[in-house]
Amino acid sequence: YDVTYYVDSAGNDSAAGSSSAPFRTLGKAMETANTSGLHARVYVRNGVHVQDTQVDIDSDNGKNLIVEGQSREGAIIEGGGSDSVKYQTIYISRKTNLTFRNLTFRKHRGAAMQVGLWSPISPVDKVLIENCTFTNTSTEGPNGSSVKIWTATNVTVRNSSFSGNGGLGAFLILRNGLVQNCRFDDNMRNGKPDGDYRGGLAL
Repeated sequence: YDVTYYVDSAGNDSAAGSSSAPFRTLGKAMETANTSGLHARVYVRNGVHVQDTQVDIDSDNGKNLIVEGQSREGAIIEGGGSDSVKYQTIYISRKTNLTFRNLTFRKHRGAAMQVGLWSPISPVDKVLIENCTFTNTSTEGPNGSSVKIWTATNVTVRNSSFSGNGGLGAFLILRNGLVQNCRFDDNMRNGKPDGDYRGGLAL
């Protein structure tokens, strides 16, 4: 990568996003990185980071975007309470070469992230989710999941865990995708017995 933007719970979204002047929110860092025109990394320091507005990644410059936590257990992304994040906190509708690594996502009203569009062909390609934890997401009903991946291509989800989520652990409609060495426990925690989506994994 050519540039790194830092996220710190004590940061400021009006800052430069540097190591000494980090952003406060993941959304500000991701959106800045994606429009930088560079291969970019977002480095999330340990702490609890509340994202109260939806993060929209809807443009693709062909550059790599890596979102990486300082440690899987310590870099925690929580959803906020606003209606902006009722359905998903992170929405990736157009992007190539995207990585999420070493992060915990918890307490999201809807999905922690949606990757791709509900359409036959989605302009999202080459996505990697690895060494991440998704827990206690999709808390507002059974028809949700911690991760929704719709018609994206070349998606790999590996070495990650999904536990205690409402609805599904993960909902994946993949074209040329791989789920490897992942664990699914106690999902549909808030799901109704007759809900459309429930359980660990839907493919």
